[in-house]
This record gives sequence, structure tokens and C-alpha cells, in this order.
Amino acid sequence: MNTAHLKKCRIFVLLITSAICSCSKDDAAEKVAAPAVADPVVVVVPAAPILIPVAVPDPVPVSAALASPLTWAEVIDFHPDPKIVTDADLLQRMNATGLPWRVRDNKNGIELLLVPPGTFMMGLSDSDTEVQNSEKPAHQVTITKAFYLGRFEVTQLQWELVLNSNPSVFFDPRLPVQRVSFNEAERFLDATGFRLPTEAEWEYACRAGSHQTRYGDIEVIARYEGNSKSRPGIVGERSANAFGFHDMLGNAMEWCADFYHPDYYSQCKSGVTDPMGPSQGKFRVMRGGSWAGIAKMSRASYRYGVIADYKGVYIGDGFRVARNP
Repeated sequence: MNTAHLKKCRIFVLLITSAICSCSKDDAAEKVAAPAVADPVVVVVPAAPILIPVAVPDPVPVSAALASPLTWAEVIDFHPDPKIVTDADLLQRMNATGLPWRVRDNKNGIELLLVPPGTFMMGLSDSDTEVQNSEKPAHQVTITKAFYLGRFEVTQLQWELVLNSNPSVFFDPRLPVQRVSFNEAERFLDATGFRLPTEAEWEYACRAGSHQTRYGDIEVIARYEGNSKSRPGIVGERSANAFGFHDMLGNAMEWCADFYHPDYYSQCKSGVTDPMGPSQGKFRVMRGGSWAGIAKMSRASYRYGVIADYKGVYIGDGFRVARNP
């Protein structure tokens, strides 16, 4: 091999070696630089507290959402949670409706639960020693149509979003709205498309299959004078009943749609179907007891009549919404 050819070979080897070294350096540079190409750092501003104490729902299966006949609500849980609705008869009747169990209103986010048709004994509970004459006689009531009822009492946040006001005495967006007259509750209902439950619907939903004075231990299910420290509590803090409703007893006393008359039950002793209450009257029905009320008021059958435009400071008057499917 001559000298010139040897020089060309050396130059060729040097070029190849240089290229390989250059590539190795570039690879090394990429490996070192890789962390700098990570996603940009995002400064997360703490979000406002979740004001409505409901659990984040699991994603709704597409098939369940399509199966729902409701146009006004999104489905959270199509089938009842067997950990909550533990009574086999209630579970069967709820499933038989073909309606979703737990839904959220599209317009304002209020969560509602399904109440199926059924028959129950209204008024005087078994072994109730605190019963009043207005709760007698116990009588059979049949509810023929399924309906939806607010899982919680209407909160101050929900009220403010609709009416841009807050009549409450104790302020917190998560507390039930208080000091609401029947007439003011009607304004909220007119604006949202909801209604109040009838007195029979309310007691049926409160009992959730129970024939007892209360659907559980009062200290566990209700916020009343004996444990409230003289103020209402965040909705949903107390244990729910067998339908999944919270604060049916205690916290805020709840308006119903019916006129009130202390002797109305005497007209129902033979049994009634879908009762609407007296046809007229001066007072409207309130149910459930309140944070300011004695234990006697936090009973499933307790009923009270209040003038429609009354706004009590200490009675703790509020409400929960109802809606037909």
C-alpha cells in the first residue's frame, strides 16, 4: 500500500471515529437534558372548599345513563347502594321502578334520591310514649307513584345561587338555609322547578320502612337541642336512614306542602291513597324537629302547624325539595 493511499485510509478512520464520538456526545447531552424537557411546572392555586358535603361519584356507566328516562338530571348511581338500602323489600321496590336511585339536578346540582311506591302506617309509632293527639290515629297510607326527594336539606349555598340572598341566622354555605317562611320557600321552588313533599311523602321517606319512633338512635341520626350546642350543623353529618336521606330528623325543621289541621288524621283512619292534606287552612305543616327543638320533636310522626309567612329565629325552619320523575 503506497503512502498516499495509507493517508487516505487514516483520514477516513478519523472521520468515522469523529462522527461516532459526536453521536455519543449528542446522546449523552440528550440524556442529561431530558429532565429539563419535563412537563412545565404548574402552580396550583388551592381550590375553594367543597361546600356541599357529597362524595365524589364514580363515573356513570354509559348504559346506565342511556337507560335513564330523566331529562332534568344526571345519574350518579343507577342502582341503590346495598350498604345503604339494606332492606330487601325496599331494594326490590326501588329496582322495580326502572328509575335511577341517586341523581343530580342539571340546573343547580341538588342531589336527590328515589322513593318508590309503597304502603306504610302513618302517625302514632309502635311503643311511642311521646305521641300527641294530632298524630292519632295511626292509619294506612298508600303512595302510588315514585318521586324524588332531596338527599339533604337545601343549603345556604344552594339558596344563594337561586335567590341571591340569605335569610339565615347562622351563616355557612354548608348549613341548611334557616329562617325561611313557607312563602319564601315557594319562591325557590318556582325558580327551580321543584316542589315540596306532601306530609305523607315526607313521613314515608323519613321512616324508610321503620315502624319505630325514629329510624335510629337520636344521638346518631339527629341534631337537636340535646346535642346541637344551640346551632345547626353541616348537612349530611348525621347518619342516613334506609333510603339514604340525612337529617330527616333534627337540624332544620322542614316545610311540607299540606295545610295543617290537628284533627286531619281522624278523616284518614280507614286508610288513604296519595293524601294531599286538608283542602284549605291557615297553617302549613312542618316536620322533623330541629337543632333548637327538644327530642320529642325529632320523631317520625311529629307534626306542627305554622303560618305560611312566619319566619322563626329559633325554630330552625328550612326545607328539602321534591320532584316527580
